Amino acid sequence: MGKEEVKKLVAELKDWFLCYVTGYKSGSPEYQRNIIIKEQHSLRVAWEALCLARSLNLGPDGEALAEISGLLHDVGRFEQYARYKTFLDRISVDHAKLGVEILVQKNVLAPLPEKFRVLVLETIRSHNRLAPPPGLPADTLLHARILRDADKIDILRVMAGYYSRPDASANGTLVHGLPDTPGLSPSVLADLEAEHLVDAAGMSNLNDFKMLQACWIYDLNFPYAFQRFRERKYLQKIMGSLNAVENAGQIFEKLLDRLERMAETGECGPAGEPHAS
Repeated sequence: MGKEEVKKLVAELKDWFLCYVTGYKSGSPEYQRNIIIKEQHSLRVAWEALCLARSLNLGPDGEALAEISGLLHDVGRFEQYARYKTFLDRISVDHAKLGVEILVQKNVLAPLPEKFRVLVLETIRSHNRLAPPPGLPADTLLHARILRDADKIDILRVMAGYYSRPDASANGTLVHGLPDTPGLSPSVLADLEAEHLVDAAGMSNLNDFKMLQACWIYDLNFPYAFQRFRERKYLQKIMGSLNAVENAGQIFEKLLDRLERMAETGECGPAGEPHAS
């Protein structure tokens, strides 16, 4: 696709997205607030994905596919929240799968060539899985990893800022209603000691959820993502918000060491272990 064609297509899809979300902006102030949070998140993930694609020199088509995937990756969140009043997939619905169904049903990606439609749908379908499914074509796997990194970058932007505010308990939807009690759950501690991602099934309080997010650095793929985590001090903000966690300094020393190493060397982390959603 030519540059002007790409620019026009992205603008049209953004217009569709904003119009679609407008249909969900009614209800209580809390309901509308959470819809807007997801709308703004989607717009920022589109931007982060575009920046990441540019850092990889993917060219106009690659940049457009990254931006479109980021823009539409959470389309299912709005219907999910309207139905269930939660963003927790395991007690409601797989928002990525629902999003793909909506995009197909409404034929949103019809302007794209078929091979690009398939790539975007598969990228969105896999963004919240434990791992991108085996057997994905190389270009689809690349975009799946771009989206996973871009999604994490902005989720932590939202959550690190949220944890830093004194009214951090004001929106239980963002933290899935987890209580802000001291300490960490045994299974979360075990995951931290093993230096891998935290299994969401073991969470029982807000500290656990914060550590799950801090450990996303074990699932980043590209130098751009490591650098954003470092310059925005996500780990430091999470650490400063913990409620009485023993040995927190030692835990974060390991995480920060990995972050610095990856941001400086440009090495890529392993993609595909548990991803919270």
